[in-house]
Amino acid sequence: MLEKRFIDAPTVHQIKHFLEFFARARDSILEKQVTNTTLLNRFNNLKRAIKLHTNHQYGPAQNKEVVNFVKTVLVPKGLASSCA
Repeated sequence: MLEKRFIDAPTVHQIKHFLEFFARARDSILEKQVTNTTLLNRFNNLKRAIKLHTNHQYGPAQNKEVVNFVKTVLVPKGLASSCA
């Protein structure tokens, strides 16, 4: 179903799960793992798509929660690198 679209925007919890999955599943071209910058760029791309399809915009607190998750959970777990 190519035409199926989001009805509701994903929750921050769901986005954090997606970013963790993305970090686990994707190998970087130059390094062993993706960088936190790559994950945050993916998050920004996802936010644009969500706004386009659902007209939902995440607030500053929600954005900060995801950024902190990447920096304080995924990087220390070794799922993302902080070196760009």
